[in-house]
Amino acid sequence: MKEQIILTTGVLLFLSLVSAWGQGTSTIDIDLSDDSHKGGITISQDNSVYRIHGTYDVQKQGLPSQETGYGTTDQNKSKAVIVVASGIQVKITLENVNIENLQEDEPYCALYADGAKKVELTLAGDNSLAGGHDLPAICAPTGDGTELIIKGKGKLTVKGGNEAAGIGSRYSKDAKGTITIENGTIIAHGKGYGAGIGTSANSNGGTVRIKDGNITATGGDSGPGIGVSGTPAHANPPITSGKIEISGGIVNATGYNGMGAGEGKVGETVTISGGIISAITNKDGGKAINASSYVLPSGQNSAIIFLKEYNYSSIEGSIKGSMIDGNNVDITHYTIDRDYEIPPGYTLHIRRKQTLTIADGVTLTNEGTISNEDSGTIDGNGTIENNEDLKSDNTNIKVQLNGQKIKYKVNFQTNYPIDDGTNSTEYLSETDALRPGELTYTYYTLVEGWYDDREGGNQITKITGPMTLYAHWTENLIKTTASPATLEGTYATPLEPNELYDLSGLLAPDTYGDKSDYKFEIDGAAYGLTVNNDNKLCGSPNKATATSGAKIRIDISHVNCEKPESVDIPITIHPRTLTVTPRADQILYKGEAPEYDTSGEATGETAAFSGQLAIDSPTNLIIPGDLKLIDNDKFLASNYKLELTPDIPCTYTDKLPEEARVELGGDKKGEWYAGAVTFSAPPGFTIKLKEAEETGIQTKAISGLIASGEVFAASFTFSQEGTFDVTYLLKRDAPYTREYDYKATDIRLDLNAPTVTVSTNNLGYTLTATDGKGSGVASVLIDGTSVQLTSDRYDGSGSEGLHTYKVTDHAGHESVGTFTLATPPPVYTVVIPETANATLTPSPGTYYYEEGDQFLLYLELDSAYSQSTPVVKANGRAITPNRDGSYTIAVYEDIRITIEDIIVSTARITDNKSRIRSSGGTLYIDTSAPLDVSITTMAGKLIRHSPLPAGSNHLYGLPAGFYVVRLSDGTTAKVGIAR
Repeated sequence: MKEQIILTTGVLLFLSLVSAWGQGTSTIDIDLSDDSHKGGITISQDNSVYRIHGTYDVQKQGLPSQETGYGTTDQNKSKAVIVVASGIQVKITLENVNIENLQEDEPYCALYADGAKKVELTLAGDNSLAGGHDLPAICAPTGDGTELIIKGKGKLTVKGGNEAAGIGSRYSKDAKGTITIENGTIIAHGKGYGAGIGTSANSNGGTVRIKDGNITATGGDSGPGIGVSGTPAHANPPITSGKIEISGGIVNATGYNGMGAGEGKVGETVTISGGIISAITNKDGGKAINASSYVLPSGQNSAIIFLKEYNYSSIEGSIKGSMIDGNNVDITHYTIDRDYEIPPGYTLHIRRKQTLTIADGVTLTNEGTISNEDSGTIDGNGTIENNEDLKSDNTNIKVQLNGQKIKYKVNFQTNYPIDDGTNSTEYLSETDALRPGELTYTYYTLVEGWYDDREGGNQITKITGPMTLYAHWTENLIKTTASPATLEGTYATPLEPNELYDLSGLLAPDTYGDKSDYKFEIDGAAYGLTVNNDNKLCGSPNKATATSGAKIRIDISHVNCEKPESVDIPITIHPRTLTVTPRADQILYKGEAPEYDTSGEATGETAAFSGQLAIDSPTNLIIPGDLKLIDNDKFLASNYKLELTPDIPCTYTDKLPEEARVELGGDKKGEWYAGAVTFSAPPGFTIKLKEAEETGIQTKAISGLIASGEVFAASFTFSQEGTFDVTYLLKRDAPYTREYDYKATDIRLDLNAPTVTVSTNNLGYTLTATDGKGSGVASVLIDGTSVQLTSDRYDGSGSEGLHTYKVTDHAGHESVGTFTLATPPPVYTVVIPETANATLTPSPGTYYYEEGDQFLLYLELDSAYSQSTPVVKANGRAITPNRDGSYTIAVYEDIRITIEDIIVSTARITDNKSRIRSSGGTLYIDTSAPLDVSITTMAGKLIRHSPLPAGSNHLYGLPAGFYVVRLSDGTTAKVGIAR
């Protein structure tokens, strides 16, 4: 917790008691890190003295095995590293003992002395102990009249196990003994309902007595820092019987409740008679001290007690002492005899007639507040390191003070002019500024500084002790300048930022205040101007001043000044510039005036003019002419001055608009245009096609059709082939917009090249050329030689090979191309003879073929000769048959066909059995009767199915491969066909 009390160093005097116990007894030395102490040790000798040191390492020496007697089963029997036997008393010095890494959820303990009569622990060096489930780090004696004493100058850090205290009774064991802390630095942590120092969960009773030392005790989530353990919430909280007695030392107790009973319990008795005590709750609902009886110091005893509730409603400390006859507080002293720090957020009050003494060599560090505001005293030869606030209403502070200066009580008297005013009090140091605060008096100003007398006196600038200071006042007056500046502006033009008239400039340098809170108002005619939030004249003047001497009256007031003032401001409002700008790129004809635009009129006003602009000759620049401003209902000419934008030229034609003419554009050859004709409007006009009438032909069907959908534009394109009279409209550009009707006659267009065809017959040819509605054929060149057409035709002849032609019309369009003439090839005779016992296709006779021609000869044998293999020859050369049995004849000479080897079939079927065989590319099938044949591939795909006549049958044209041949009489064979 950031509020906990911090002890930086401590110097404590310890007086040990001398008794017969321990005299003449030897000290037993135990090194816990020695392997001979695996499992821990048990102290059973009464009145013995031990020095125990070293680290007990669970990883090396194993878990504790010394049984404590707590627990009934193997699972919950508790065991400890150090066990003090029941009924004995023993003295133990713990010197740099470390027993930390016990399992907090298992029943283990660092030091177990629940049944002992008396255990005196002397701390040396830095010691750290821990407990396990239900067990504190140090399990104190709990019997009636038993006691655990902790003393020495060493340090002890203890952490209890689950639901256990740091130092105190074990779980579910009420305490009747006493835990006495005489000295040492102790840091104790409880868990769950367990206290930092006190009892573990489900336990009550016991006494915690703290005489000296530096103690920090932190309870579990529901346990107290010091006291009896907490319990789950009850409708009727259990009443405890525990006691807490603190007579000295520095004690910081933090928990659900700082001291007393834990959560859900009441009844603890807390008595504080000395020491510096911090009791802090860290839970909403908790208390700093939860006790049925809370006893303050009495007699000459005294203590500083800091209490902190969770809602921070009480954070202070004060010296507590006894009361005498109910009225006067006894002069109670408290001496801080060791270094101590007041944490941030805490306040130490020194009450009336109390004295706080800082002992020799001791430093009190103040990070919070020390309040000596009730005639108390701080003395001694120690030191205060004052890092925050030390307030005092007197100079009775005798110690060495470092850091921040003392803040003394200062009474401020307002000293108003009519009444006495009021007082206020602040605590200020000599380095703090003296601020007057929020002091006001109507129509008066507070004089800078504070004074030691109501009238006159000396100004005080530095606080050297408690004192009373007085304010002084002066009357507030408005003072103005003798010669105000002139306001200049322009009619209907908002004043620019640099033109705004700053009314605060009317105030003289010695006027009241800083000129920021004055009110300025216009009295009378204002020329349309107003006063803005920055006290400047702004707006747009609504009238030009005709003469000099115009003024605006300004009334000046201030809420803190009783008397207002008035000032007259000279004003000059200039006419507004109205600019006439001729329109750019104007095209003007004789009798037309230049057009223009205006700018500069005020909003809602429209300028009125007489006369017009003119054109300068010979520069063609537009000049004012006799153009002048005139008044109308909403326009006053005197509020403006006229300006013409200079050096704007125009295009001027010294002829009337109706005398303008179009320009025709296009590729013209003689009288004909070889492409579309562009009709371009003259400058200042637009044009559109009205109609086109075709001439030179009987039918004029397109008249008017061409003009559909036309709009006025800078030009239009006419692209109809033929000869036309074209009518068009010219329209004058805005603002004139008058239209003029014109006609252009005999417009001739040839858009296409002549159409040419050439037909040939061996070495002869015919060329035909026409030009549609175009200009007509002008020339024809064949192989570069000019020829003349007759009725669009030319017949000629030439040599074998490629020839060229070029046909040109009168518009220059050309058609070019080529054609080829060839000598006719030789013709040969082919004689096909009459052949017995066979049918020939073509039939026998004489045929004529050109050189290179081919034809197929088909031969079908009569049934009686079907087993023959005829041989066909051309001019005696045998011809190989095609797959289908046909013969290809190529003609390159006269040919005589002969056919041989057609003989009567000698093999006859006499046993009525069908036979299937193949030879080369031919399939042979012999049957005694007509049958059907099916031919399939080896994969089962049907290739051919056909009827067969009785006898020998030859089948041709099957692709090479293997087949299954089936006859309708059941005969089946696998055959192979070669290529």
